[in-house]
Amino acid sequence: MGEALDESHVIDNGQLVILRDAVHRHLEASGFVLGDEGMALPALDKVIIRRIYAEQVRLLQEEVSQHWGPREPQAVARLAPVRPRPDDVQPRLVPVVRSTPEARLWRWVSAHWSVPVSQGYGRRMRFLVVDDGCHGSVIGIIGLADPVFSMAARDAWLGWDREERKTGLSGLMEAFALGAVPPYDSMLGGKLIAMLCASSEIQAHFFERYHGRTSRIAGREHDGFLRAITTQSAFGRSSIYNRLRKRDGSMIWKSLGYTAGSGDGHFHGEIYRKLLHLDSRLRERTEPNRSRGWKRSGPRNKKEVLFNTLPALGIDPRMAREHGIRREVFIAPLSNRIGPEATSAGREESTAQTMADLTAWWADRWGRRAALIRPPSSREDWRLVKTPDPAELFPPQDGDSRRQGEV
Repeated sequence: MGEALDESHVIDNGQLVILRDAVHRHLEASGFVLGDEGMALPALDKVIIRRIYAEQVRLLQEEVSQHWGPREPQAVARLAPVRPRPDDVQPRLVPVVRSTPEARLWRWVSAHWSVPVSQGYGRRMRFLVVDDGCHGSVIGIIGLADPVFSMAARDAWLGWDREERKTGLSGLMEAFALGAVPPYDSMLGGKLIAMLCASSEIQAHFFERYHGRTSRIAGREHDGFLRAITTQSAFGRSSIYNRLRKRDGSMIWKSLGYTAGSGDGHFHGEIYRKLLHLDSRLRERTEPNRSRGWKRSGPRNKKEVLFNTLPALGIDPRMAREHGIRREVFIAPLSNRIGPEATSAGREESTAQTMADLTAWWADRWGRRAALIRPPSSREDWRLVKTPDPAELFPPQDGDSRRQGEV
């Protein structure tokens, strides 16, 4: 995989060879089959995809567990003790602010996802969705961030050229985290969270946050109107978004096709830290004075790190990023003037519905039936800090009658 080492980038040839072999081992351990023409996954099912991220998820959960430690029962207590009746669910958005208990709880919840949740970038809005019908228990989380600048399926559906995209992106957000927690997940609470993400209350929070601010990309004062939200499935075709309809039958999330199957998520953990260290050394060699008087030092993102370091290892970064996992792309239009069905007559208006209306429809269409046929999930299963077995903490000594089960 790749060509010979590029001697022009060599800092220590022996160390680079060792690092190249470590990258290959990391990819093979993640499930990729390496060959002269690149790498590929033997299959693209959920088991294989979870395997790619398993180590990253484990490390993230260990980090979160160390933070919570003996205080994790406080997080577990924020989940509902029993599954409520779908008709009693009353969702409310709680904005998440950095370095607050809500932010720590949001991170604890997101650590349970089988595909690691990024922290988002650029503009960012995070919410806990709580149930006022069940003492404020957490239903799930929503995370919104700046959309990527270029996405073929999205831009084609919107009919944007480059200039229209530059202007229009200020009215879009990307949902990078959506999901429900026990016991709501066992009555299709994930569908409810996906519906609430496209609610008028989300629009209102967006307006309050960004109205009147100057957009960095377009350089214009923001009108504060959230016109659409995009998201991507975690495992190829989605079983949540592609069947979500409003009461009138219209789709909440429209499928726009699939991504090309490339990205950086399979580079993580120890191997990525080594690449990051190499990136720093290469920059010291090629850009020794960049950090002085420069607004930014170091890489902008993981992609830049890979494109700077992998060629020095004799690995084609484009080939190494082709993981083959094509994610389904969705968009939730929130304006009557966006997409192929946009209207030019009259003034622009929101097409979003309130959380109350969406929740009532969710209960009618999915919640009640799911609560009848699906066993309830338990909040106790979400503990990251496992309670040790007392027998392991206090092993019986020789002659201890408890070894024989005696009282």
